[in-house]
Amino acid sequence: MRLNHLRTVDDVCAGTACSLDVFGDFNRSKLKSEAEFRVAGCSTVYIALGSFLSFSAAYDLKLELESKFANQFIVFVGSDICDGVIRELRTVPRSRFLEFPRRPRSAR
Repeated sequence: MRLNHLRTVDDVCAGTACSLDVFGDFNRSKLKSEAEFRVAGCSTVYIALGSFLSFSAAYDLKLELESKFANQFIVFVGSDICDGVIRELRTVPRSRFLEFPRRPRSAR
């Protein structure tokens, strides 16, 4: 699989079935079973992070990912991610970050 011309988190999620949304596919930092099934055969799992992810939620998410994806690569995708969240999730084995610049607000 090849992802070209990525400019936003949505571009990544639309470009691969191996993506998860931290707010849609997890319930209290626990991966929903249908989402786990969807990415089971993926060698790399892309996880879209919201800019409002708390540090405590990042810690719980880290524990869940370490147990569920021990043999897969994880790419955290987002924009405006809090430094504390990045520090916490960076400790997940086999993980990387793909951070996009925040979109400027359009003039009205």
